[in-house]
Amino acid sequence: MNLYHTGLSELYKEIEALGDPLTGISDRIDFERIRPMLSDLYENDTEKD
Repeated sequence: MNLYHTGLSELYKEIEALGDPLTGISDRIDFERIRPMLSDLYENDTEKD
């Protein structure tokens, strides 16, 4: 492992220690219910030139 990867690893550990505010979000949001709306936002069916 080089210095760059070591630094990233340490940074990740620091961020992980802060806690993830999104942990458990799937317990509060039914993503399957809103999946059709989300897919409409991300699917681009327009023709390209």
